[in-house]
Amino acid sequence: MKTSNHSRRHPGQLTKEEFRQIRTELGLSQQALADRLGVSCRQNINRIEKVTGPSRSTSAHMRLLLKVHREYRANMATAKGGRG
Repeated sequence: MKTSNHSRRHPGQLTKEEFRQIRTELGLSQQALADRLGVSCRQNINRIEKVTGPSRSTSAHMRLLLKVHREYRANMATAKGGRG
């Protein structure tokens, strides 16, 4: 039986569920994420979350967005708590 390319994951590639969890943690709508990733429309993000899962490249972009988001929040918390 031949498997679909969409069902095979590579190391570092996010699952559909992980992709959606990151988008939710970032506080972004599907359209806002599409805009940030340079994707043509929200339907493409919906398809990633529901059907195909993200590519390795999109997974890498999502991980970077999440890293920057978490670092920003940590820096803001430090600035508010320690220097003011």
